[in-house]
Order: sequence, then C-alpha cells, then structure tokens
Amino acid sequence: MSSAIDVLGSRGRGEAAGPPQPEGLLGRLAAALRTRRARIRVSDIVVFVRHLATLLNAGLPLSKSLQTVARQLDNPSLSDVVAELAEEVRSGEMLSDAMARKPKVFDPLTVNIIRAGEVGGNVAATLQDLATDLEKKDALRRAVKAAMVYPAVVVSIASLVVAFLLIYIVPSFLDVYRKMHLKLPLATRILLLVSGFLARYWWVLLMAVPGVVLGRRHLMQIEQVQRGWDRFVLRLPMLGKIRRRAIAARFLSTLATLVGSGVSIVESLRLMSTLTNSTVVRDAIDDIRRHVSRGGTIGQPMERYADLFSPMAIQMVAVGEQTGSLPEAASRTAAYLAEDVDNRVKTLTTLIEPMLTLGLGLIVGTIALAIYLPMFDLMKHISR
Repeated sequence: MSSAIDVLGSRGRGEAAGPPQPEGLLGRLAAALRTRRARIRVSDIVVFVRHLATLLNAGLPLSKSLQTVARQLDNPSLSDVVAELAEEVRSGEMLSDAMARKPKVFDPLTVNIIRAGEVGGNVAATLQDLATDLEKKDALRRAVKAAMVYPAVVVSIASLVVAFLLIYIVPSFLDVYRKMHLKLPLATRILLLVSGFLARYWWVLLMAVPGVVLGRRHLMQIEQVQRGWDRFVLRLPMLGKIRRRAIAARFLSTLATLVGSGVSIVESLRLMSTLTNSTVVRDAIDDIRRHVSRGGTIGQPMERYADLFSPMAIQMVAVGEQTGSLPEAASRTAAYLAEDVDNRVKTLTTLIEPMLTLGLGLIVGTIALAIYLPMFDLMKHISR
C-alpha cells in the first residue's frame, strides 16, 4: 500500500527549520494525489493480461515480463501489484498462487484460468484467450451501462425542472388566486398541495434519497428479496430480454474460456456459480453442475432454464458437446449474443429518447395547464 511522499525533506546541516512554505504544502498535496491508490478496473486488468501475453509470446521470461508490464501500466495501483507479482515469481512462486493472494484485484476465475495454463504449459495462449474474454465482457457491460446514462441524465434534469416549478413558480400564483377569490379546479388544488408540501418539506425528500439507497442495499442482502428482484428484472418487457441475452453471452463466454484453458466442466461451473451476482443465475448453474457431476450433459439441464438462457445458446451447447467442440461453439455463440445485445441496447436507447422527451413535455404541460385553468375560467366569466 503506497503512502503519500513527504516532500518536506530534511534540510542541510546547520539550517534552521522554519515554518512550511506554501510551495512545500502544495508539493505535499500534489505528491499525495499522485500516489493515491487508484481504483483498479476491468479495463486495467485487460491491459495487464494483454501486455503480459505479448511479452511471453516474444520469448521473455515470466518474471522479466511482469517487471516490464509493471513499468508500462498507467494505473499506479495495478503497477505496484504487478511489481509484487514479479518479485514473488522471481523467488520461485507460481503466478497463479501469487495472484490468488490478491483476491481484491484478481477474481478466482482469472486465477484458475491462469493456473490451468500453467499446468498445460501454455500460459501465453491462455492469457491471450483470457484477455479476449475480459474485453468482450467489459464491452458488453459498458454498452449496457452507457444505455442507462442518457435516461438517467434526462430524468434527473426533468426532476430538477419540475421541483423548481413546484417550489418557486407555483406558489407565486397562489396569492393571485386568493386576491381574485377564484374557485380553483381539482387539478389546480392538487398541484398547490404538492407544491406546498415540497416547499415546506423538501429537506425530507433530500434525506429520503440516501435512506432509500441504503435501505435497498440492505434489502438486497436478503436472499429472497434478491431472488425476487432478479426475477422481476428478467420479466420486464424489453430490458428483461436484453438481460437474458447478456446472461447467456457471459455464461457461454466464461464457459468457453475455462473449458478451453483445460479446466474441467464441473469446476468451471462451480467457479461461475461463485462469481455471479444474480441468485437466479446461481441457482441455474448449480443445478446444471449437479447434473453434470452425475455424468449428464450441460445442454439437457439448460433446457429447464429456457427462459434464462436463449434457445440458441442451449442448442449450440448441445451441438458442441456432441461434436467435441464445446469451447469453439460456446465462444461463437457468445460473440453472436453479445453483438445482439449491443444492437438491442442501441435500439432501446433510440426508443427511450422520444419517450422521455414526450414524458417531460406532458409533465410540464400538465403543470402549466393546472396553473392557468383558473385564469381560463375567469376569462369565461368576464366574457359573459
């Protein structure tokens, strides 16, 4: 764990130590920011694995390759970790064993894939396959997250606009209505009630936001609640289908990488079960693993989860098992499903944009109509 560097070094002999100068304080702050432990992301691990595989293919020893990669990485935290790996490998440690002692950086899936490559004597090829698999998963995850950014931004801006109208604009009309002794329609009365509540108790809503976030986090730690939420998301009209396709793509991609690296199917399924965050997916993988451990195939129990894994994924796994080319069939199907997810996400984003614009227009229009309805009634009375 790197610490901040103290740039206020010891002075020369006989030199009195005075109060810290502004430059020294700024320098210490800059050094602390430079050496602050950065977050290690999946993209950083991909760069590390890809660079290491390239150097090993060029004929460099493993310890030397790790030292070289440590100097090339942009993430200082990962650079420190890789430098530690290089020292441990130089002292005779297996790379997978050294990585296993850093579970916050390398997940069990990565460690076991590399361990399988070490046993088979093809670490470089295994690292290339691992990097490709991580890149595909990261690209898929980024595509889904990117699709959610635009709706989140639009909803946030719309909420601020509506809150501004209700807290600052609508109350100013209340005095006008009182002076004119107008009979307010139901829509206007409801709007004024909501506006008055927000104007007085806006701080309650601000405090409720973190409360809801923390409450949801605690509720999701309850297995039954988590399982119910996972099933609800999978049954949503459009998002559910994208979610199911993404699950199938990740399942097949991980299975292809593990089995192709020499890990047994039962062990591969066990690792995949421990790494997934979805209780529904974990239950399905555990059921498939129990079936395979009794001598069965993967495709047969997958058919019981056709609503989770796409029919195409189930069929291609069965074909791969029959022809003895499970890794290749799973990898090709995973690539197709990942591309399909990307296309569906883009289509969903295209559909969401006009829907959000229309929704925002309806909300603002409803507020404006509720404000001016009493004025319209007044104009009718005057015209009579």
